[in-house]
Amino acid sequence: MKKAVILVLVIILIMIIASFFLNSSHRVKLTYYVIIEDSPGGSTVPATGKYRVYNETFLVKAQPEKFWTFKKWVVNDSLIFENPNLVLDIRGNTTLKPIFERRKCTVNLLSNITQAIIIVNYSATTIPCKLTVPCGSVLNLTPIQLQDYVPLNDTMILFVEDDTDLVFKYTREAVPTEFVNKPECEDEICIVRYPPIFATSVVKEDGLEKYVLSVCMWNLKSATGNIEVKHFKNKIYISVDVENAKAIDPEKRVVGFPEVWIGCKPWGNPCANAFWNVSFPTRSYNLELSVDYKLVKKKGVINVAFDMWFVATNDKKVDPTLNTETVELMIWLYYDKDLASWMFTRIKSVEMPVIVEGERVLLKFYVFHYRMPWHYIAVLPENPAYLNGKNVVIDLNDIITNLRELYPEVPLYDKWLFGIELGTEFIEGDSSFTLKIGKFTICRS
Repeated sequence: MKKAVILVLVIILIMIIASFFLNSSHRVKLTYYVIIEDSPGGSTVPATGKYRVYNETFLVKAQPEKFWTFKKWVVNDSLIFENPNLVLDIRGNTTLKPIFERRKCTVNLLSNITQAIIIVNYSATTIPCKLTVPCGSVLNLTPIQLQDYVPLNDTMILFVEDDTDLVFKYTREAVPTEFVNKPECEDEICIVRYPPIFATSVVKEDGLEKYVLSVCMWNLKSATGNIEVKHFKNKIYISVDVENAKAIDPEKRVVGFPEVWIGCKPWGNPCANAFWNVSFPTRSYNLELSVDYKLVKKKGVINVAFDMWFVATNDKKVDPTLNTETVELMIWLYYDKDLASWMFTRIKSVEMPVIVEGERVLLKFYVFHYRMPWHYIAVLPENPAYLNGKNVVIDLNDIITNLRELYPEVPLYDKWLFGIELGTEFIEGDSSFTLKIGKFTICRS
């Protein structure tokens, strides 16, 4: 009898233990990870990061910033969900990324006369016209005085929050003929002068476009004196002799960039490709830039620099400043330290090879990246005057390779390089200097 009781108790104990383990197996929760990735134009709730979850439902909400809209969720790089409020039944490690899209706004520019000219940021635009820009853009609008008409509107800064109509009014008035700048190109001489604030002239050799000369006084409200870019006997002269220069936007300090370029420049400017056998815009950065220059300065705060635009499109009429993926690269050859002082708190340094007077040398350069509506990068030698008066050859691909390592977040890949510009920036106040460019060439490296 005792044996039977003991046997029954053992069987009951085994059943209790088995039942416990069976029930416990149903209660085990599997652990997974949900990663929410960052994306420009918005945020998420919960915030971006890595979260430990179990086999359970996960809720996340996408929140677009002002001027942006939610477009979709991308789950595990493949699944698409269009509801900003995402509910997922988690059954494995999961990666989530919200995609936001910048809203577009329309700006209608109108006038009481036909063929009026407005400077929109850097671009001369004939109105009436309709602009489509990302909402939240800032447009600097300057009406240009014409030969028979004077604008009644002053320069204005427009913050584009929604679709907008603007009317620029002109009154008929005789303007002195010396105001009207007709770029001169006779035989070996080509000249462009200020005013107006924008003027260009194409220099040809053997019938092939070689250079574009430009007076680009994009932020100059007024000045007394002369600004001139001249090509004469295969040399280029940039001469500035002005007093009391005032900026349209004083915070930017720089009032203009009189220059010469090879290739193209955005905003619908003319191109000079044929002479160089290089078709700009181009996605090939294997270029050697060669310059032989001498700066003589009496007064002013200035630089001498290459300027390049790397843009997502090869549309020659594009305004690159309206695209957040645009990269502007300036390689400063000479500079006054006051012009660069704002950079030095965020500057990096790197040694890069440069050919100076025919010898390959390692020079220390400062490198600066600043996030505007576009990416701005400045590369400047540690010694601001060392290259002045010398023949300098720079391998553009070497520069870009170093920049990709220093700033992997900057999209310097698969962009269209529009051309190579060479000129001088100068600031408000008095300036007097002459830049003589004895040689300015490019070739494939």
